[in-house]
Amino acid sequence: MKVIIIGAGLGGLTAASALAKSGHQVQVLERSPKLNPTGGGISIRPSASKVIQSWGFQPVLEQICDRSPSVTYRELNSGEIRTTVVDAPEHADWGSTRRAFVKLLQHQAAQAGAQIRFGANVVTVSDDETKATVTLESGEELVCDILIAADGIKSHARRAVLSDLGPPEKWDPIIDQTTFYSFDMAASELTIDPRSMKLTENSNITTWKGEGGFVVTRYSSKFGRLGLLFAIQGETDQKSLWDEKGDIDFVRRFFKDACSDMIKALGIAKSCDRWRVAEVPDLPRWSSKAGRIVLLGDAAHAMHPNAAQGYSTIIEDIGVLQLLLSAGSTASVPQVVNAWQAICKPRAERVKAFSQWNTKHLSGKTEHAIGVSHADSVLEKIVPDKNADFSSLEFWKWNADYDAIGERQKPSVAHAPANPLRLFARVFIATRLDPRHDQDLTRLTMCGIHAAISADAGRHQLAPGLERRLRNRGPDHLGAVEVQLCPGESSLHLTLASTVLSLRGDHLAKQPLEDAESGSVLCWNGEAWKLGGKPVEGNDGEAVLTLLTAASRNGGREDSVLDALRSIEGPFAFIFLDKTAKKLYYGRDRLGRRSLLLKRGDEFLLSSIAEAPAVGWAEVEADGCYTIQLDGENSPAELMPVRHDWDQNKDLVSSIGIFNASIPTTPTTPLTSQSLSVKQLRDHLTESLQLRVLNVPRPPMAETSDARVGVLFSGGLDCTVLARLSSDMIPPGQAIDLINVAFENPRIASQNKNLSTAELYELCPDRVTGRKSFAELLTVCPDRQWRFVTVNVPHEETSAHRAELIDLIYPHNTEMDLSIACALYFASRGQGMGQLGPELDAAEPYSTTARVLLSGLGADELFGGYVRHATAFTRGGYPGLIDELKLDVGRLGKRNLGRDDRVLAHWSREVRLPYLDESLVKWAIELPAWEKCDFDNPGTGFHLESEKRVLRLLADSLGMRSVAAEKKRAIQFGARTAKMESGKVKGTTLLLP
Repeated sequence: MKVIIIGAGLGGLTAASALAKSGHQVQVLERSPKLNPTGGGISIRPSASKVIQSWGFQPVLEQICDRSPSVTYRELNSGEIRTTVVDAPEHADWGSTRRAFVKLLQHQAAQAGAQIRFGANVVTVSDDETKATVTLESGEELVCDILIAADGIKSHARRAVLSDLGPPEKWDPIIDQTTFYSFDMAASELTIDPRSMKLTENSNITTWKGEGGFVVTRYSSKFGRLGLLFAIQGETDQKSLWDEKGDIDFVRRFFKDACSDMIKALGIAKSCDRWRVAEVPDLPRWSSKAGRIVLLGDAAHAMHPNAAQGYSTIIEDIGVLQLLLSAGSTASVPQVVNAWQAICKPRAERVKAFSQWNTKHLSGKTEHAIGVSHADSVLEKIVPDKNADFSSLEFWKWNADYDAIGERQKPSVAHAPANPLRLFARVFIATRLDPRHDQDLTRLTMCGIHAAISADAGRHQLAPGLERRLRNRGPDHLGAVEVQLCPGESSLHLTLASTVLSLRGDHLAKQPLEDAESGSVLCWNGEAWKLGGKPVEGNDGEAVLTLLTAASRNGGREDSVLDALRSIEGPFAFIFLDKTAKKLYYGRDRLGRRSLLLKRGDEFLLSSIAEAPAVGWAEVEADGCYTIQLDGENSPAELMPVRHDWDQNKDLVSSIGIFNASIPTTPTTPLTSQSLSVKQLRDHLTESLQLRVLNVPRPPMAETSDARVGVLFSGGLDCTVLARLSSDMIPPGQAIDLINVAFENPRIASQNKNLSTAELYELCPDRVTGRKSFAELLTVCPDRQWRFVTVNVPHEETSAHRAELIDLIYPHNTEMDLSIACALYFASRGQGMGQLGPELDAAEPYSTTARVLLSGLGADELFGGYVRHATAFTRGGYPGLIDELKLDVGRLGKRNLGRDDRVLAHWSREVRLPYLDESLVKWAIELPAWEKCDFDNPGTGFHLESEKRVLRLLADSLGMRSVAAEKKRAIQFGARTAKMESGKVKGTTLLLP
């Protein structure tokens, strides 16, 4: 979407960098002719560095920042250490100079594609429900989807944004009685008096507590500069809010009784900046009434600078906003902005209150409540508490190590009509970035995996677009391992990378997984439901690595590792480096339920998703496991993979079972609800669903009753049976989301000009059957909380995502591929209107909390649900039908499952396919054809339709007679994604030449 940012300060440039990197069109308007940052040190606390790292900025920040292992409190007059608070957070506590930060951010923003206009003075801002408008002093008008006012504490935009809430001066800055003097000194200057060099001994944040004033110091070893911030309480000779030059002699006189280190530094200093502390009062909101203009940073929550949290809070705000905008559409900006405030505003106001308290505390107005040194081993046990006393370690922990996108927001507002997008904000963001929740429950692991074999060390770099797509698949962690197998012998280098969406096991298993003893490495994407026929407990990726390394050690032969891989049941794609044997294994499961692509050239590449432009990639066939020997002198282009069958028995269909090709010799007996095959189907489907819906953990920041499992729900037979049986297993208090998608189709609209867009959505075939089946589920399972989620996709939004979808589905490349993928893509996003009962007016904006989505894919292939199956029977009887069924099942792994996985996983959700469980598939293909589809007894009178008769009878036995009679409809026609522009477009038309 189009984003305009007012102000090229720290906040504006940070927002520009993050949003441009996410693919938005960003323009920054700065009234000054050039950047001239002033001020001393800047800190990025662990609460913000987590967000920074998610943007991929860590490598460049490490070049300009020092890490601070602790915060030290000293007495100003004596220099005595009162407290050293040592934390060992997972994320860094960084510090550097303001000038370095601004320079870096300007470069990052420009590199990401943001346009920065200097000398662009904004005179007015306005917005309505559809757009925001900026007018420049030159008279030029600019229009955008969202306007971010990062124009500082004296923000002109703030008055316009809050103009409906009273006199504009009501929201002007409040000037405090504290004056700050900022010194920025080179370490070389301090050598004049060696005693002052003590201030440069480490990069800790050090706060010197005094009477009537205090000092904060931090040394940057990267630039050899010392930042000192002196605060004086009470009146000074300064009357304005900001002066560039401070009275250095006044500072020396005021702090004449300070310890010798400070006295010497002040004596050496030549100049300082000076400003009066001011803060913005707590605002009723951070956005305009229409929701298209937002206030950022000091424009929204300027605070005292002594907590080292001002810029960090801005980063937190941007991180949340960036993720919400990425999940939303141009039409949903006002709702997204409301959700953003719901998360960020309470946090910022609490930190601001702390900064006020801290100014008084450090100036001797309160007692210091922490008087002992705290080691990291102690602090790790501290439970963060935002409501604790400001002087407590519990609050300190919350303040510094807060997780802006992972902490639970309470109270629950899952169904609060005043702000229905709050739940979407809580769940979507935590789904993207917080792996630390409900660790007592069994977790799934879905990932993006990538490997490169190159000739030179350090040559391979993940392209930004590819990294973004891999992170979308696995947002909880990105890791990489570099391997050179034969230093001095071979020039081949391996780069293995994985992103992780983790919900399986009692901890986040960061990938790639490495075996400490052998050095072998596994990139794992999928689910190992069983190993050697036994269910897997805990993290399946770790269990698979243990299995493979044991096979390598114990067998010492390729066959041992291959046999271990053959014992895995479940959907998966993998890359395994057996370092001892210098061999790379890779492949997809027998049915190809997870994506893995291959590209050959100067580098040998494997990846869950293709880079953009997506050219030259091919699907790795699901016909076996592949190996590459890496101990030769071959270049990457000369490497020759060797295929190994999943099973040595060539008669097996999809390496799973032998297809029952028997032909009845006498007329068959019609199937009934009491037929053995109907009971067996229920048993197999129940067992499959138990693996896939039980013990799914509560999504981050969601409540106990929120949905953990959703269903891609057209209202058809296949998905409704899954929903009904899942209700028997999922705990009664949990909701189940039924996600139903409909598209604005210009071709259909042109034929029905008398109907509104809303009416056209409701007339989509899948919407009609969806509501009908939803009503039947409410009847047969009245105690279950069913939520019908209507996802309505405007044509404008479909067009906006078209290029992304084409890249995701590649190497699939037809109009039919795109129309099917489009429906899956927006359905798995799960963002729309949710209702808990049949009343349409009860619906409210909602985004599914479920990370696990069920799909009915595979039922048509197994049980004869396509029209071509009936045609084959009509033309060739049972022999013709059996040939068609066998062909369909045999090519499951060669068709579209990899494509669908790339699309469905894009929104950090895992789609599970209960009908494609290996045990169920084996049973189905070994079942006689007439026990599945019963074309001998066409659907007249009492009997149901012949297609998928066994599944229809199961639905009927479950009390869903209407569902049992539903006919098959292709998703692209049911949701109306097909033939949007012209009815003459063929499904086989290529998207790319």
